Amino acid sequence: PPVQLICALHASLKEITSRPIAERWTKNKQASKDFKDFVTNELGLKQVPNDPAFAANGMTAIYFPEGISASDIVPRLLECGIVVAGGLHKEIKDKYFRIGHMGLTAIDTTTRRDLEKVKDALRHVFSAAGYVNKNI
Repeated sequence: PPVQLICALHASLKEITSRPIAERWTKNKQASKDFKDFVTNELGLKQVPNDPAFAANGMTAIYFPEGISASDIVPRLLECGIVVAGGLHKEIKDKYFRIGHMGLTAIDTTTRRDLEKVKDALRHVFSAAGYVNKNI
């Protein structure tokens, strides 16, 4: 068997089980809520789920605002070191993008601060693309 994969699995399981699983779920859920609130309230962008109760805790799916497309946003995010995924739902796949937030990305808010970096990048790239939040 590939020894490096077994070692990686061991390290991952050790990290995951270092604290109660319920605590990790709670932190992931709160990080998701905070990020989704940022997208809706600060950026003024609409999310794909019509009802927040059906939204995933490990990902946020965000519609591009009118007049802005993936080619306006994705390359700029890459320049900021942020990788996002395209839409999956075949009927609207070109109208939205997805941002994952789970594990250390979501729960390490003091050392890595990944979600804060993503928020800063989103502010920057949408502004650079000419988007203005009309809700502010």
